[in-house]
Amino acid sequence: VIIFFYTIYVYAQFEGGGKILHQTFKIDPTFGILVSALITIVYSAAGGCTAVVWTDACQSILMIITFVLVPIIAFYHVCNQGLSISLALESAGPEMNSWLGTQAGLEIGLLAAGLFILNRLSWMFGYFGGQPPLSTRWMAMKDDKEVKKGTYVALIWTILAYSGAIMIGFCALTLYGKGAVKDPEEILPFMLVKMMPAWLTGLLLTGAIAAMMSTASSQLLVISSSITEDILHKALKKNISDRNLVIISKIVLLTIGLVALTLALSFGKPIFSIVSWAWAGIGCSF
Repeated sequence: VIIFFYTIYVYAQFEGGGKILHQTFKIDPTFGILVSALITIVYSAAGGCTAVVWTDACQSILMIITFVLVPIIAFYHVCNQGLSISLALESAGPEMNSWLGTQAGLEIGLLAAGLFILNRLSWMFGYFGGQPPLSTRWMAMKDDKEVKKGTYVALIWTILAYSGAIMIGFCALTLYGKGAVKDPEEILPFMLVKMMPAWLTGLLLTGAIAAMMSTASSQLLVISSSITEDILHKALKKNISDRNLVIISKIVLLTIGLVALTLALSFGKPIFSIVSWAWAGIGCSF
């Protein structure tokens, strides 16, 4: 389950890095994917768990700065121009102003609405211990005091980041209208280039790149440890020294990383659909 879903999940992250670099610097998306993937694979393989945890901490700070600062600045622009978010949603079409994201809205019937809600609720299982990269963070903490502190940090971070991401979407639709970019998933770099000075755009875009890198590195590490520890060491009872296990795990990490890179270069699916499928799939499985 881990190998299957997370390889696909990592491929989505690499594609996300390519999109950001393409929208910001007009770099060819293929080259952007290569750059994003190779940097993430190399530092994950070189540093292991320690490198991933430290870089995750730094990347999380960058991400939260982006998701807090950008919505505030964007909302200021909305107010300054006398625009209305609710009117923008209404004028963008019935599917934009519907909780169900369809033109028919609630008219599609209670059964369809119920299935939609159930489908979206499948995400929640990922937060109840269904995501190994999240679970391993709690398992690695020193004591219960750290776990309690981590709980507050996780809750506050998640509320701020997710609220900020939603607000960025609302403000972008209000400021630039529907269809401002061909790919809706490139709206954040598009907004930053339009609203901010170049130096601040570069700084805030590292938050978006950080989101991709921290997710991909964590998942690559979980896949490699699952194969080496769970399959080779425990299931197959292979008597392998710690040094050789580390070497094998690095080889596995590089291999899975290259497979995910190949998928990213071969397919062009929307990132959100891939992530929602993989997150819910592994969350519900566990």
